[in-house]
Order: sequence, then structure tokens, then C-alpha cells
Amino acid sequence: MAIAILSAPAANAACRDEGEVPRTVLALYDGARVPGPRATRIHRYAEMTLNHLGYRLVYVDVSEVAARAPALPEAPLAATLSWFDAPLDDPGGFAAWRAGLADACGARPATVVFGHTGLSEAAAASEAGATYLGGLGLTWAPGEIPVGAHSSVEVIDPDLLGAETAFEPHPGAYARIEALDPGQSHLRLRSGGTAIDLLILGPRAAYVEDSALVRDDPRGGPLWTLDLPELLERVLDRPPWPIPDTTTLSGRRMFFATVQPEGWLMPLPARQFGERPPLASEVLETEVISAYPDLPFTVAPLAGDLDPAIAGPAADRARPVAERILGLPQVQVATSGLSMIQDWTFFASYSPDAEREALASGAVPREDRAILSTAFRNLGSAFADPTTSALDIAPGAPRKYAGLPFDLAAETNGAIARIAALAPDDRWPRMFLWTGNATPFPDAIAAVQAAGAWNIGGGGGLAPDTRPSLANLWPLGLETPGGLQIYNALSNDEPYTDFWTGNLSGFQALAQTLDRTETPRRLKPFHLAFSARSVVDFAGQQSVLRHLERARAAEVAPVSATRYAETVAGFQRMRAVAEGALAWRIEDRGGLQTVRFDQAAGLALDLDASDGPIGARRHGTSLYVALDPADPDPQIVLAEVDAPTGMIATDPAPALVQARAEVLAANHDACSLQATLLGYGPVDTEWLGKPGRIYEVTLYDRDGRTRRHWEQVTADANGLIAVPLPLPPGVAAEVSIATPCSPGQ
Repeated sequence: MAIAILSAPAANAACRDEGEVPRTVLALYDGARVPGPRATRIHRYAEMTLNHLGYRLVYVDVSEVAARAPALPEAPLAATLSWFDAPLDDPGGFAAWRAGLADACGARPATVVFGHTGLSEAAAASEAGATYLGGLGLTWAPGEIPVGAHSSVEVIDPDLLGAETAFEPHPGAYARIEALDPGQSHLRLRSGGTAIDLLILGPRAAYVEDSALVRDDPRGGPLWTLDLPELLERVLDRPPWPIPDTTTLSGRRMFFATVQPEGWLMPLPARQFGERPPLASEVLETEVISAYPDLPFTVAPLAGDLDPAIAGPAADRARPVAERILGLPQVQVATSGLSMIQDWTFFASYSPDAEREALASGAVPREDRAILSTAFRNLGSAFADPTTSALDIAPGAPRKYAGLPFDLAAETNGAIARIAALAPDDRWPRMFLWTGNATPFPDAIAAVQAAGAWNIGGGGGLAPDTRPSLANLWPLGLETPGGLQIYNALSNDEPYTDFWTGNLSGFQALAQTLDRTETPRRLKPFHLAFSARSVVDFAGQQSVLRHLERARAAEVAPVSATRYAETVAGFQRMRAVAEGALAWRIEDRGGLQTVRFDQAAGLALDLDASDGPIGARRHGTSLYVALDPADPDPQIVLAEVDAPTGMIATDPAPALVQARAEVLAANHDACSLQATLLGYGPVDTEWLGKPGRIYEVTLYDRDGRTRRHWEQVTADANGLIAVPLPLPPGVAAEVSIATPCSPGQ
């Protein structure tokens, strides 16, 4: 995978291809002060934007860089990014290492420094320090300058600062840093007659002091002062290139829904005395999933909730519900484990004694539970009734079901096998949803991958009107020694409702997040993540239904969560190799099927010169190019022409503009196109042909023999062909769109 934690010394790999577009950024962190990449400010605040711009991060611990020079990835390096808060323990060794850094092809990456430079004053005065700082376009004089009410802003670049909140200098002592030619100051303060520079841009370099980055704001938590995309585009200074895109499929915003098990066994309030109220899972089945056969759901029951020996009598009611849900054609089978882990880090080094202590210390002191304080002596008898939820008695318990000692195999591949036994024979659970704090330890991720499943959870992010900041959005995921943890694309219902203890209508604000992450730039797919608990209350249920209605009406491409996971994994691996001024070969992209060109108003996909793309579409100033999933190394060629549809072609064979379906494979000749489509019921599709031409559209079952639909359509004056197709839900079908012609007509 592309993200890695590098610390062991090793020889650099040989240069792969001098034409490969550099899209790897080394994220430098101080392992002596930060426990790992997950805890860095780079990961929390900057990586999402870098991902959106097409860059993958490789985290490098530079705390002992002189003693153990980190190995470099074989991929060409675009930049290094650091965000220190103090000098490193060996600042001189770091300065020497960074000043001499080059990738496997001998190219020197750009340098971006946020916060502290990582040097001490003494190291800054050394030859290595001066070389490193000179490369940043700055100089550092001894001493500090006090900044307070008497200080004034002398220079400020409005295109770089004030992105989400105005710049306000933090009172305190500042290092005496000034721009050094050819570096230029874009933010300068004057204090007591002395000037200090807080934002400096040099040739392929940037330095930004902490006060000009992210700051807390009462309007919505952290807000960016710096316009991070603008800064990165200036420093990296790259013309349009094929950016791997994880938001778009078949020319549309990707939609997927994940259903977590919290509340699966929870009964709804009884409407009248003596009534047996339905369980949340029963309402989930009838009012939500079954009511939307045209939308896919990835449903992840908790295996423990469906076992009477673990969950008690309620499991006998919930188990057949799970079987019915998992058998629906629009449902992808998944699981969330066995015992509902709340704190994954707790189980990284599991101790039954530690769990007993955690349960005892967190027990609710109620009179009718007083005897429980002595019942924690043995984990197996932690509760008199082993089916009792630990969370009902100790809300801070590390997991819901603590009746048996924790077993990683039972929690991962064991739970997957349990859920597989409830699903149709051809639906093995291919997705594992992390519960609780969603910070799995490496062995847990490795166990899920070894069982043949993808994983998703954690991360996400929200940007409603009350928290309108990119700083609240998380990156695609995090590579650990056990494998890649894929984050939720957007946060679930929990933070919107304060875990169902606050405004139960709060989840409706997801609509604001969806709007804010679609325009002016499409930053995230449409991910609807919610728990069974949300259907218990009328307000929560209506929020979920409103989002499903939006997905039904919106221009989206509905897919399973596995499809999104494959896209993210492909993002990590993809290579783009330049083969000319506006030509590239795409390699090793896995399940990623869309690349994006930003600032592409004057560019269009040249279908005649390309080999592998199946279509293109514009969104804002970006051009999204759809790739044939069956082509392992498509070649993309752009033309400098402002075509409204984003593509040009000589032959009349149709090309994809957009579809409410996933294209699994495509073949074409000069006059026709044959494609395998996967959708969820009748779908709208749009293709580009030749104006005024008549096209025959035939839809077959996957076997290619049974015809489901046939019609003739005429391309409009722009060559667009609108074709509604009655696809079977959740089953692939074959479509042929052809026009009588001779090659070159």
C-alpha cells in the first residue's frame, strides 16, 4: 500500500519510470512526541486535502533520522510535509538528512513546513541548518520577538489567508524568521520595529507558522486560516494531470449506505398497554431497507446480537430478521464483529484482569446492582446473567458482551463465518464495519483482511452550517502495519445527535454536509452511514428516510461499500506515467475507475487517440474520465478544445456521459458499444454519439441471450443519447448501443 510507516534502514529502490507523475508526499513526524501517524496534525487536518488533490502520504518518523535513516518508497516524491511543535532531539541530523533528500530517480521533492521548523537555534546556525532553511527561502536569527496588541500586520496575501476565518496572531514569543531571496513573504508582522515573516513561499517550498494554519473558533471548532489547496497548488505547481478520484463513478457522485448494529435489539416504545413493540431491526427491515429496493445497503449485524447464548431471548427474534434482510437483492452482507467493541485500543494487549477492573470501575452505582461489585472477580461471571450488556451496567465498558474472554479470531473471521451462515450461499460477508472508537489495532485489521473482507469505519467528517470547515473532514484512511484502514467517507448519525442523547433530528444536517462537499469542489462521495438505533425515534427515522429520498432523486451512482473500499485501495496504488504533453498511461489502479483533471475548462478527452477510457463528464472546472474496469493500463489523451461534453470523437460509437449504474466492462468498435452494467432497478443513462443518428439499444440478461429490452433512440443536436434501462436490481446485465455505419463515418 502507498501509506507506510518507515523507520528501518534500507537501500532506496531503483527508479521505476522517469515519466511517472510524483504523487507521494512524505509526512514527517516526531515519533518521540507523537505516538504514531494517527495522532499527527498532518493526518487530522492536512491529509484530506492532499488526498483530494491526488496525493498519497507516506509517514516517516524522523526522531532518530541520523542514527536510522528511513527507507524511501520506490515511488517518485512530490514533496515532504512536516508539522512539528518543537525542535527535534537531533535537529542537526534531521537538517542534514532533509537537505540531501532525493527520490529514487534523483529528483528533489518540494518542501512544506507547517509550525516549527524542527530545528534549534544552534542547528539553524549550522551549515546543514542554513542549507535546509535556505531551501525554504528563509533565514532564522537568534532570539525571539514578543507579539501582542502592539504588533501590526505589515504584509498579508488575501488569496492565501482568511480561507475560513480571519488571521489573528497568537500573543507570544515568535522566532525571528524572515524571508531570504528568492523566498517571498506573504504574511509579515512588525513588532517593536522588528519584522518577522509567518508565511514564506520559495521555489517549490513553503513555510507557514502555526498561527496562520488552523485555529479554534466558537462558530464551529477548528477553522482553516490558510487556504491549503491554494498553497499546495502554488508550491507543487503542476499542470493538469490524471488525479485518482474516489468520489465519482460512471460520471456521477458515488452513493453507498452502511448500516451499523447499534440498537439492533432495541424495542421501540409501545403504542398501547400490552403491545409487544417491534425491535429496531424489524423496523429497519420494513420501513427502510425493503422500502428502497433501488438503493444498495451494506448491512453489518453484530454476530453476538443474533446468538441467544450471548444476547439472550431477543436474539431469537432478531435472527430471522437478519436472515431476511441479508437475503434482499439490494443488500451487501457484512458484519461488525461478535461482541461490539467500544475501545479497540484496549484489546491490542488484552488482559482479562484489566477488563474486569474496567467493568468494576465503570459500574453504575444503583441499589439493585450493588452486588455486582463483587461479581467481577471472574470475567465469565462478570454479570449474573451472561447475556446482560456490559454497556447497560458500565457505560464506559470496552465492549458490549463481556461474558467470555476476548478472542480476536472469534471477533473477526469467526463473526464473518457466523453471519455468512445466515446469508444466501453466494453472499460471503466482504465488509467489516468497525464499531466504537473505530481505531483497530494492526492485528485486527490483518485478521479481517486474512478472512477475505474489506474494512471501513472511523474518520468520516461533517461540515454542516454549525461546523463549516474542511478541518472537520478526514482523509481516505490510514495504513497500519496490519494493512489499510479505510475510513467512512462521511460521519454517521452519532456525532449529529450526540449519540442519540441530544437533538434527535440533528442527523438531518447531513444534507448540509453533502451540499458543502459537492460544490464548488466534489470532495466526498454521498455516504449515508447510520445505525439501527436511528429508526427507534420518529425524528431519527425521518432523518434517515429523508436522506434516502435525496439519494433516490439525486444524480448518483449507487454502489456497495465494498466498491468504495476497492476505489480507495486503488487510489493508494495508482501510477500515472506521462507519455506526452497531454498523454498518460494509468497503471496498477486496482478498483479505481475514475481519474479527474482539475482546471480543465479548455481540455477534452480525445477518444480517438485514447485507449481504455469509456467516457468523460464535466463537473465545475474539473473533467472526470471514466475508465474501462477490464483494461489494466488505459491510455488517456487530452485535446486542447473546449468541448461542452468533455470529449471528442470521430467515430459514431457511443461513449459514456453518465449512468445511475456501475460499468463492469465495456467493449466498442467504430459503430457500437457493448457494456456490462450493474444497477438497482430501472436506471437513467446518457451517452455521446453523433447528432441526428439513430441508435439501437438492446438490453440482455448477463448470459447475453435473454433480451429484456429493445428500442431505437435518436441522438439530439449535441449528440447526446438519453437511454433509460430496466436493469434488474443487484444483478449485472448486458447492453448494446449500435448504429449502422462504416469506420470513419
